[in-house]
Amino acid sequence: MDKDLKKSLEVKKVLKASDLIKKKNLIAKKLNGTVEVEVKDLGVFKFKTLTIDEINDGVEFGSKNEGYGDEYMILNACIEPNLRDEELKKEFNVEFNHEIVRKILSPGEINRIIEILMEKAGFEEDVAKLVEEVKN
Repeated sequence: MDKDLKKSLEVKKVLKASDLIKKKNLIAKKLNGTVEVEVKDLGVFKFKTLTIDEINDGVEFGSKNEGYGDEYMILNACIEPNLRDEELKKEFNVEFNHEIVRKILSPGEINRIIEILMEKAGFEEDVAKLVEEVKN
């Protein structure tokens, strides 16, 4: 039998609550993880995984504040460096915390960091796949 056909005919096991309980530590690690992103010429930034509430807050913030949603999410996910540092804000002449992101990162860097944060939060192509029933 063709390898791909055989694989597609395999019966997939439907998860039970007990399966999720067994994977509790894996789930916690996935939801509470961190990611380090190297920005050319600047160095390595450390980010926490965004929650769905933080993503929604970023979208809402962006709709009310001149499209600063991505910057808001980067600000809230960034563990190091401390983007809320008062000296940093003063040096780059910004009033609001989210403005610092546009002062230190290029539009392309902002976009790429958001892509990475979204992937880490589970927004990637192959995060879940449809299990189709094979009917005879």
